[in-house]
Amino acid sequence: MNKEQREYIKAQAELAAAEEQERKLEAEFLKKRGYDVASIYCIENESEFDRLNEEFAEEPEEKKAWDRVCKARDKKLEAEEKLIQYALSIIPMKKEREILRKAAKTNWKTRQEMLTIVMKLDTKTVRA
Repeated sequence: MNKEQREYIKAQAELAAAEEQERKLEAEFLKKRGYDVASIYCIENESEFDRLNEEFAEEPEEKKAWDRVCKARDKKLEAEEKLIQYALSIIPMKKEREILRKAAKTNWKTRQEMLTIVMKLDTKTVRA
């Protein structure tokens, strides 16, 4: 496993942990107010949803958790981009590399496929 792969895995794990912490805070917030739903988004009454959403957003712990989620997302996107660049750098054919470079910028599915493939790659078998 190379540096880019390790950074991507670490960034994914940090994002998952941050999102899980935020979900727990949201569940606790709702439980304290007598709601038996997993998420604010499960509340069907629009005015009630808006009120609770605004209240939750003002909670100091939620602000910290949301900030952590945003930073983790940015870090994951940065690691993802480095991994895509690594994947492109090891493609020997120039024409195919340029096609994939363009597709990675504009096509989400292609980008995800590239990430999946490069994460499965044993980098010890590749000349850099």
